[in-house]
Formats: sequence, structure tokens, C-alpha cells
Amino acid sequence: FSGGDNIVCSVRAYDGTYYSDWKNSTVLTISLSGTTQENINVSASLSVGPTIISIYPGGPCDPIEDNITPINISFVANDKDGVDDLNDSSAKVIVSKLDVAHNSTNCASVDLNSTATNYTCEVLMNYYDSAGLWTVNVSVEDYSLISTYNDSETFTYNTLKAMKLLNQTLDFGDISISVGTTSYDVNLKNTGNVQFNVNLTGDNLVNGAYVIPSDDMKWDNDSNPSDGINVTLNSQQVLSEMNGSDINKLWFYILVDEALPALSYSGVFSFNAI
Repeated sequence: FSGGDNIVCSVRAYDGTYYSDWKNSTVLTISLSGTTQENINVSASLSVGPTIISIYPGGPCDPIEDNITPINISFVANDKDGVDDLNDSSAKVIVSKLDVAHNSTNCASVDLNSTATNYTCEVLMNYYDSAGLWTVNVSVEDYSLISTYNDSETFTYNTLKAMKLLNQTLDFGDISISVGTTSYDVNLKNTGNVQFNVNLTGDNLVNGAYVIPSDDMKWDNDSNPSDGINVTLNSQQVLSEMNGSDINKLWFYILVDEALPALSYSGVFSFNAI
């Protein structure tokens, strides 16, 4: 060094895994005369990162039909620098399966002791999310921005086979003998997370002793059911491979050839997920 030089010393600590931030000294000026040696005290504070010490993913979870299913997943984080060094707002849970992932919406924290905090996080699952094992990834960071995560646990999302008719009536309205009439479409929705086929069991339309037989009616997957398939009193497949959240339509057609009294006729059609 030459006289008049300004020197700044910088240090950082390393614990084998993480480096601390650089710490700078005040400026040291080398004088042209006088004392030829100066000592400077050098210090650094090492922040030890948090660790995840346990995860509680809970037992198998049942989807709620056609709705959101909230699940709670807990984990415990430890920080040797104390719970005050844990950034509670950074706590997060992500559950994933294949290319689908859901982040936690919020996490509640409870300090267990001076260094450990329990976090309970809510994750919202869709009713149509795939059944099976989901990976649980939990994470948190401290105020030195050192983060940790653990994805060693899983939880099971159970299967749900369910279906809804979005319109509960099939009304042909006023019909005339030998004049074909098309009904409004019938909408069926898969409200679970299992793929299935749909079978239809038809019915005669009756009023007392008077009957409109089921084979006077036809069903089809398009809006021109006059060329469709006859409705029968036996179960027959009308839809195939409905996936979760799918909405499929069926159209119905009626053509009455028999001379019948002008009355209201009714029956019950049954749709079954197979």
C-alpha cells in the first residue's frame, strides 16, 4: 500500500451450505507518516437457514360433488435464530399431480417453542381433480431470504363417480297425432373425477289406461334426433367416456301414431353412470 490509499475490508461467513451477506468496514486511510501498522476488528453475523422437521398431509380426502374441496396440510419449521426470524407470510404448500398444481390460499402459524413454528395451510381442490396420490411440497423462508422446502410427503385424493341432470324435465309440450316433435336438449354433467359411460332406461308415457309406448320416442347426440335411436324399456348406452366436468347433451324426438285422448302423459327416464 502507498501513503494516502483508502482501503475497505469486506468479509462474509460460510457455514458449509450458505453464505451470509458481505459486510464492509469503514474506510481505512494509509498515512504518509506516523504509525505504520493499524489493526481493524472484523466481524460477521451468520444467519442459519430454517429447516422443515415434519409434515402432516392428513388422511385420504373425499371430493365434494360439483364443488370446491378445502384440505388442510400442516408442517413444522425450525430456525435456530428463533421463530422471530421466520417469515410467516412466506409459508406455502403446493400440491401437484402430473401437470396440475394448486397453491395454498392462506397459512396460519402457531409458535411451538422459541425456534419451531407450526403452519397449517389451506389448499382448494376441484371436484374433478384426478384421483390418486398428490405430491405435497411445503416451504418457508427467513428474513435473511434463506428458504427451505420439503416435498417428501403425499396425500390421497379419493375417487368420486357422480352425475347431474342440469334440467330435470323432458317436456315435449303439446303434440299432434302423426306430427313429429323435438324436445329441448337434456344436459348431463359429470360432477366427479371418474370417467364413465351413461346408460338410459326409458319408460312409457301413461295416463291411466292410455299409453304412449317408449318406442314412439327416439334419442340422439345431435339436434336432429328424428333419425336417432328408439328409446327402450331396457338400459342402453347413450353417452361414452364422460370426463370430470364434462357437459354432454342429448336430444329427444316423439312421433305418436296411435289415436289417443287429449291428455297429459308422463313417465320417468333414468340415467345411470356406468
